[in-house]
Parts: sequence; C-alpha cells; structure tokens
Amino acid sequence: APLEEIAKTGNGRYYLTGRWLRESELVARHDHVALRCRPTLERLGEALGETMILAHLSHKEVVYLDVIEAARVLRFSAFTGQRKPIHAAASGRALLSVLPEQSARALAESLDYRKFTPHTAGNAKALMKALEEGRQRGWQVNLGEHQADTISIAVPLVLDGTVLALVVGAPAHRIQDQVDKVRPALQRAAADLMMEERL
Repeated sequence: APLEEIAKTGNGRYYLTGRWLRESELVARHDHVALRCRPTLERLGEALGETMILAHLSHKEVVYLDVIEAARVLRFSAFTGQRKPIHAAASGRALLSVLPEQSARALAESLDYRKFTPHTAGNAKALMKALEEGRQRGWQVNLGEHQADTISIAVPLVLDGTVLALVVGAPAHRIQDQVDKVRPALQRAAADLMMEERL
C-alpha cells in the first residue's frame, strides 16, 4: 500500500488507515464489474502495449478499480485503489461526460483546482471547456496535466448502472503519434462491453 495509507503506532508497529479501508471497500463493491472488464483490459494492454485502467467516480475523485501496467521499464505507473483528481485526469473528464450537464457543472464548480503542471485546468470554466471538446470528439485526453510527459486517453461506458472509464496511459513520446490507433480501440472495447450487457 502507498506510504500515506499506512500509519505507525506508538510501539513502532504499522497498521492500515481508514482511507485504505474505504478504498478497498469501494474496489470490492465493484469487483464484479472489474472482473467482467478484466479480459478487455488484458486484450487492450497486449494490443496497445501500454498501461490499461478501469476507473470509477467516487465523490470528488477518480478511483482506479483495476490496472494492468505495461510490461516496459518506462511506463505509465498506476495501481488498483489509486485516486486521481477529476480535473487533471482524462478518466475524470470521461466520467463527467456521462453526467447530465447540470450535475457535471455543479461537480466541476465544487473541485479544488490544484496545479500539478502548467497544463492543469485551473478552474471550472477550463475544465468544462475541455470536457465539451472531448464530448464532441467522443473521447477525453490528458496531455501532461497531472504528470508531465505523460498522456492518457479515456472513454466512458456504463455497466450495471455504474459509470466507468476505460483508460490507456503512456509516456508522451511513445503515444502521441498513436492516438488514431488508441482512440478507436478504446471506443470499440467500451461499445462491445455495453453490447454484451444487453445480450
């Protein structure tokens, strides 16, 4: 577990904090959805050669329900249970894009706009502009907004009434010329998963 999720007792022993428990419970509640999506993440990971993520919206943050890291030394690093800020993540915008406009705007206006890089959205207006651009394209992108020199691309899907995002993350130099390959692969995978649910 990440260091910030582990606390030290007075006698020198360590224990998992309440935050870790809450995150593990959230992941466990959506375990059946993650299991359904796992084969898709694996196929996409093999086809694209990059880190694949299944994400969900939890209050004012994105939570990663499942992660398959790329088998490369230099890769987009992530882990199951990790939280990301909505305003600085392609997954956050993908998840917001499914919400009714009024709900998405209200959530955007309630966020704390911490600047991670010079490219991070600085306010609700900037986030909503990026969100709308992504809606028109049919996919959302994060160009070094949370970590410099990384790119993530995300598309939304809804399974069992749960709003999710399929995400690929990679070093910018490796994926910036591959967007035309990544985008349709994500969109097809999301459409296939939702079609399977209807059958």
